[in-house]
Amino acid sequence: MPSMPPVPPAPPGRPGQPGAGRALVLEHDRDVSPGLVGAALAEAGLAVERRNVVRQARPELPPAASLAALVVMGGFMNTDQTAQFPGLTAEKALIRAAVQAQVPTLGICLGHQLLAEALGGRVVHAEGFEIGFASLELTGPGRVDPVLGHFASTPVLEWHGDNALAPPGAAVLAGNGFSRCQAFRLGSALGVQFHIEVGPDELGAWWQSGQIRSDWHRHHPGEDLFKAAQAAFPVLAPHARQALAAWAQAVPAAGRGRQEG
Repeated sequence: MPSMPPVPPAPPGRPGQPGAGRALVLEHDRDVSPGLVGAALAEAGLAVERRNVVRQARPELPPAASLAALVVMGGFMNTDQTAQFPGLTAEKALIRAAVQAQVPTLGICLGHQLLAEALGGRVVHAEGFEIGFASLELTGPGRVDPVLGHFASTPVLEWHGDNALAPPGAAVLAGNGFSRCQAFRLGSALGVQFHIEVGPDELGAWWQSGQIRSDWHRHHPGEDLFKAAQAAFPVLAPHARQALAAWAQAVPAAGRGRQEG
């Protein structure tokens, strides 16, 4: 695997906030880690619990109201493959309950699509495949969003062949030529189609696992993903860390607001 130049280090973590609560991270693939979002949650003082229930028909998931935050990660499956991956149905039910309980909920890639479906939107098979680094076109709400605003002039990492259509009432924050809904907010939910959680280490692990490597060579034969990564990550990674810190640092305050309400 080609080497990449060092990315500026993450800023020193803030002291944990006692009693900030538990963040549940739902994973769908053994090669997918929380990456930068996991680090941001830990720096916000949250206990991070990682679960993979995608193959379980009746997984035991905690009550949504018991969570400080819910993060739904990406995966190689599609949202409509519930026969092969029955846990997706339970995940969508938990997403709906979490948003109803005003629990901060972040969906990434497949998680973004599951959020959309759970909240009344749709997911459609796209004509083509988006993989590699791409630009976003932020909407008015996106430009002032505390998370998406960090990506106004920053390339992001894409890897998907399905597109989410935003749920009714959602604010679309970003799109591009491949997908009109690259990010949306609805209530306590934030969905992002791109891989906000990935830095050089995570991309390297994906390449070693073979999944992104085969898709990359299929759709970009002869091109070098890591040459693009060398240019993108020194700019992208600091913005992603700042964006995820903004989301994670707001989680404890959201919990206090629910308790006071």
